[in-house]
Amino acid sequence: MQDQHVVRYKRLGLRKGSKKYWMLYAMMVIPLAQYILFRYFPLWGIQVAFKDYNRFKGIAGSKWAGFK
Repeated sequence: MQDQHVVRYKRLGLRKGSKKYWMLYAMMVIPLAQYILFRYFPLWGIQVAFKDYNRFKGIAGSKWAGFK
């Protein structure tokens, strides 16, 4: 016989779980955006050290210089 105070947990589907816990997912957006902004975005500027930078072409348009 099972105790009535024990709560049984059911597996929720992806849609049902995301609708039920949408506030938890919304709270995770800010730390995730901050992590991307301050950890991965600066890596884009590190490329300047290895490129023959031309300010008119920008970082993406400049040619790779390697270790010159």
